[in-house]
Amino acid sequence: MMLVRRGKDIESRTPPSRTASYVILEHASLSNGLTQRLRTNTSPQKYKYHRECARPAEFLRSSAIMTNFRFHVFVLLSSMLPNSIRYACANNDTPVIDLGYAKYQGEFDSASNVTNYLGVRYAAPPTGDLRWRAPQTPIVNSSVVQLANEQPPACLQAPEGTSNTNPLEKRANSIDESEDCLFLNVYIPGDAIPTKSLPTLIWIHGGGYIEGNAASFTGSDVMREAHNEIILVIIQYRLGIFGFLPGSEVKKNGDLNAGLLDQDFALRWVQTHISKFGGDPSKVTIWGESAGMLSAGSVLQHIVAHDGETSPQLFRGAITSSTYLPPQYFYNDTIPESLFSEVVSQASCSSANDSLTCLRGVNITTLESINTRLNVEGFFGTFVFVPVVDGTFIKQRPTEVLKQQKVNGKALLSITNSNEGNIFVNQTDPITNVSLYAGTLFPTFGSQQAQEIAQLYKDLGTPLQQDNLIMGESIFVCPTYYLLKAFANNGWKGEFAVPPATHGSDLVYYWTSQGTPAFNNTAFLDAFQEIFMAFVISQDPNDNIAPTLTPHWNLYSQGETEMVFNRTVNGQPDVRVNSTDQSLLERCNEQLSVRPLRSDHKPHFLGPRSQCEKPMHSRHIIPTSPYTTLLVFALLPSAVISLSAPLHGRTLNDNTSVVDLGYARYRGVFDSVNNLTNFLGIRYAAPPTGDLRWRAPQTPAQNSSVVQLADTQPLPCFQAVTGAAPTNPLEARASAPGNPIEDCLFLNVYYPGDTVPVEPLPTLVWIHGGGYIMGGADQYPGSDLIREADNKIVLVIIQYRLGLFGFLAGSKVKENGDLNAGLLDQDFALRWVQTHISKFGGDPSKVTIWGESAGAGSVLQHIVAQDGQTNPQLFRGAITSSTFLPSQYIFNDSIPEMLYSEVVSQTECSSAADSLACLREVDAAVLGVLNNNINADGFFGTFLFVPVVDGTFITQRPTEALKQGKVNGKALLSITNSNEGDIFVNALNPITNVSLYASTLFPEFGWQQANETAELYANLGTPLQQDQLIMGESIFICPTYYLMEAFGNDAWKGEFAVPPATHGADVEYYFPSIGVPPFPNPNFLAAFQGGFLSFVVSQNPNDKIDATITPSWDLYSNGNTEMIFNRTAGYQPDIHADNTDTSLLQRCK
Repeated sequence: MMLVRRGKDIESRTPPSRTASYVILEHASLSNGLTQRLRTNTSPQKYKYHRECARPAEFLRSSAIMTNFRFHVFVLLSSMLPNSIRYACANNDTPVIDLGYAKYQGEFDSASNVTNYLGVRYAAPPTGDLRWRAPQTPIVNSSVVQLANEQPPACLQAPEGTSNTNPLEKRANSIDESEDCLFLNVYIPGDAIPTKSLPTLIWIHGGGYIEGNAASFTGSDVMREAHNEIILVIIQYRLGIFGFLPGSEVKKNGDLNAGLLDQDFALRWVQTHISKFGGDPSKVTIWGESAGMLSAGSVLQHIVAHDGETSPQLFRGAITSSTYLPPQYFYNDTIPESLFSEVVSQASCSSANDSLTCLRGVNITTLESINTRLNVEGFFGTFVFVPVVDGTFIKQRPTEVLKQQKVNGKALLSITNSNEGNIFVNQTDPITNVSLYAGTLFPTFGSQQAQEIAQLYKDLGTPLQQDNLIMGESIFVCPTYYLLKAFANNGWKGEFAVPPATHGSDLVYYWTSQGTPAFNNTAFLDAFQEIFMAFVISQDPNDNIAPTLTPHWNLYSQGETEMVFNRTVNGQPDVRVNSTDQSLLERCNEQLSVRPLRSDHKPHFLGPRSQCEKPMHSRHIIPTSPYTTLLVFALLPSAVISLSAPLHGRTLNDNTSVVDLGYARYRGVFDSVNNLTNFLGIRYAAPPTGDLRWRAPQTPAQNSSVVQLADTQPLPCFQAVTGAAPTNPLEARASAPGNPIEDCLFLNVYYPGDTVPVEPLPTLVWIHGGGYIMGGADQYPGSDLIREADNKIVLVIIQYRLGLFGFLAGSKVKENGDLNAGLLDQDFALRWVQTHISKFGGDPSKVTIWGESAGAGSVLQHIVAQDGQTNPQLFRGAITSSTFLPSQYIFNDSIPEMLYSEVVSQTECSSAADSLACLREVDAAVLGVLNNNINADGFFGTFLFVPVVDGTFITQRPTEALKQGKVNGKALLSITNSNEGDIFVNALNPITNVSLYASTLFPEFGWQQANETAELYANLGTPLQQDQLIMGESIFICPTYYLMEAFGNDAWKGEFAVPPATHGADVEYYFPSIGVPPFPNPNFLAAFQGGFLSFVVSQNPNDKIDATITPSWDLYSNGNTEMIFNRTAGYQPDIHADNTDTSLLQRCK
């Protein structure tokens, strides 16, 4: 056997002396780095076939076990291969099909009475020069008969980054992937070619145009539901960047919508070849369901293809289940062009004379990494690479074609789910400004269009419910009604209403092998399934194959009626006719008038753009910044802005101070609006590139011959994303941060007034959060904290290396580098403050460090650094807001070592004599996309590259150091939020076995430890609430109390309880310039902010800078008291002292 990872072969050995061979798979390709030894039993029959049967031409492809560990694909698509498919030599009775270019022999499955033809090639490999070109006829290879008994590899996928399983656990699941993926499966009833030509059903898989494969669907399910009276074909097509790369360059030297052209090519293959399998090419129905999203959208695209004049006609009937139609741009609109530019930039093809030719030469691994990166940055519930109007296959916007009733096919059956939009809207942290949500969902809307949409929904429930409806109706439900109108008197409409009736919940009712339906009633299943099969056979859902309880189904045109499939509260089927809600239809009609894009998004089919029509730079469209990710979004400001735009209201004059740092001189810029001077982008360390990768930061090189103007925000360090962003990166944001770089060790300094303060001021150092994978200095308006401190402090905001650049661990890094480079950057910056802050008017003896989330976790690391004996002491006070302390492994524990191995493997450094030296030679952009890939596969709510115990800077686990009271600093102020864990647990699909959740969150737990943890929370609400408490308390809240104990009589504790009080909800109360806080009461803001800034100035929150409504704040040691910051139901401040819940403290212990 052979193990292949992205085309990289591993030695193949099959012991001849054993009847069943065992293959040890070294899963170095696990994105979390886990080198797993998985024992898989290889069938002796399959081995015999490979040795003795006619070797298929595709064997070198199909026998390769190509590993991919994007576990979320299994959650979305339930990729379970049919158990009935056995490996065996073909017998002489199984039909051989001669396609002219190849011969295939199927395999009969006696259990289902179906013959399977799996992995039939329908097009040539779309590789090399055929990338982004229309599919081509396969080369002739008919000299041998190929046994079609193995599922084909899936087309290359892209993850969404919110996995429901933890890739740090040992798992054997994988999906084969390849760029050479244009295959299909054919299923015929019985063990011989049918003598009577049968109607043919073509299933187009879903997956958001980024995921999915033929292997995810068990053909025998549909064959059984059709009583073996059909032929079934399941096709694959190119996905993501490989199938839907847009832009004028692709139009000029390739083919747009390659994924749709693959589908079209497969439909034409059916017309040519299906009769050889017993199918009738004149009776073809195409069907797609949007469980993984979008295959029903593909059906719609084929309906409108060629303006409804496809020749020859490729199907007579069409079925859509949850029709998907997002905004469909012209191929050379700003957004598609910017996507192309982004791909070109990340592939290092910007300087090439022919960028598309350059892309065709790019290594497949690099392209896949870019595919991953761009897709995971999409706005929550949307997808980046989707069909465009190409002017040839899709000639105009589908809604326009449907208005004109220009359609392919003769009959339509469409079904929608009652709650289509819910899973595509962030339920835990929704955008409550409905106009803002509409404008974010449709990034080319102006404010007027967004307000018009919001107005349509203003009386339909809460803002969250309105968001759900906007998403569900505009993207799924309304397009279905547009289809029905286009088909006039030949369309039927249904609604799937069985709770929860969310998008995709109908999938297991068609494909029952994927799971047990929530309403597993036999009569209901028969009624629901057979209407689809009846339509496939006769184009009329009333021509039942067998009697069912479904009443007569009227055409939709007869009174706008539809069939509703539901259940009663007593668990009985409820299938009935209903009339469409007229207000819904009115909203759909209104949306048609709103949907057209602004005038600057007109088509450009008449020729190239003028020089004045240059696309916006890609960084404004796909920002690699913290606000592009859902989970980390909450670790950062909840509405991030960038301050890298021109400094309005800021002036440069000869009176602005020049600060000489010895190695460089900087001139600040005075901000007259805020009465402070900014020094932005000061280098504090040498570029950590080349040989300095994964080494401690070094002193910058001398560059003091000129004065540098410090007026521009520094570019952020390389980021990583987790892929369910609460803002839309497709919006043209002028405030989008710049592209991240490796040379990023810069800081900003702010002092009050236009001259250096005469009297040294207390200094605050802010350490940004972002899960140790995101964040930058440019996201925090320094003027906010200076103002809140009444101009009585100097402020420093620092950057540090992130992700694998800052926290790559393992013994190799220990031997020839420096562990915890990101923490060492912070330490180096703190030492810079000790040396230089007096030049800016700061007092180095009065330094307080403050961070939120991972920033607060960093503060904790500096508190315990060097066992509390850092010399000299770098700060006197520490503030933590939501202390982040995930599992902190010893640097050479199995998980850090496996993460290192994963990085080495994916950069092809495995064979290098010095793997770390090899990694230092790898291009930073390659490491950047690898950083994304690995982080994207993390378990929901967790982060992979985090601090480790390195034995030098962090000498033992922080909890042990805190137990021993070994701390740096003299005083502590800490605050937690009431609901820290909520956003880090998948509320839409929670793990309801609490022991399982605990063991998944902490992958080194044994079952006993997991059970003990679950027992602690057994009586604290629902399983979801217990999961949220485990996450919140173990990772954020308990570490804060450990800090309290360590600081003894010098610590104050607070709780932020203003609803929703989720993690990160407090940030905009510190930095109100980021966004208006939900509770903007001036008295509350002054009280809340004043406590922190008073502590910075005097190390006591009671020594108020200005009088506030906060009562006296007791030390935590005085009876475990803490200050609660909340509001009343009447929206008045509610600030009071309270005692810590003793049961919480007991759980922490």
